[in-house]
Amino acid sequence: MQRQSKRITGLTIEIHDDGQGIAKSERKSVFQRGARVDQHTPGQGIGLSVAKEIIERYDGQLTTKTSELGRTG
Repeated sequence: MQRQSKRITGLTIEIHDDGQGIAKSERKSVFQRGARVDQHTPGQGIGLSVAKEIIERYDGQLTTKTSELGRTG
């Protein structure tokens, strides 16, 4: 039995929220391990870093941009 793999191309998943947002000057740094923008909520600052690593292993991209729902641009 020969196994074939299908590659999905062009898939986009967008997540919007109405939170404080990420300032443009901090958008690249939030993907670094240990980086945290929100100091009011407990956490280790690894979530976005790990998510980006996993997504990039599958040739994907994880980016940030301004949401119409957010409060920072």
